[in-house]
Amino acid sequence: MFMLRSLKRSLYHLQKKDQRKDSSTRSATVFVKSMERYDNLVLMGQDIADYGGVFKITEGFVAKFGKDRVRNTPLCESAIVGAGLGLSIKGVKSMVEMQFGRFRYRGIQPDRETILRKHIGVGDNQRM
Repeated sequence: MFMLRSLKRSLYHLQKKDQRKDSSTRSATVFVKSMERYDNLVLMGQDIADYGGVFKITEGFVAKFGKDRVRNTPLCESAIVGAGLGLSIKGVKSMVEMQFGRFRYRGIQPDRETILRKHIGVGDNQRM
């Protein structure tokens, strides 16, 4: 019984590892296709320009798209999302890359009120 549980646990972790790899590959493909499609798209995130990000998803992006379009940001999720929001309000397409999914709430929370106020309160129908 113990060996069966151990085997199931090992298989579960292997499947999770494979899913992460597939998810990273899918993310990189989406980033590349989007940046090729839109010339004014800016990709921002922590250590994504020089280092390629924690999971190396953006490795080689600076050589392919340039430093103007692939930018490093400080370690502050709300600043990253805020910069993306500001760029989109000015008409520049932007994508922000968060290292881990749990950080997205820290990034969105401060700017949620700004987004709602801009759309509902002012009546601005600008796409963001």
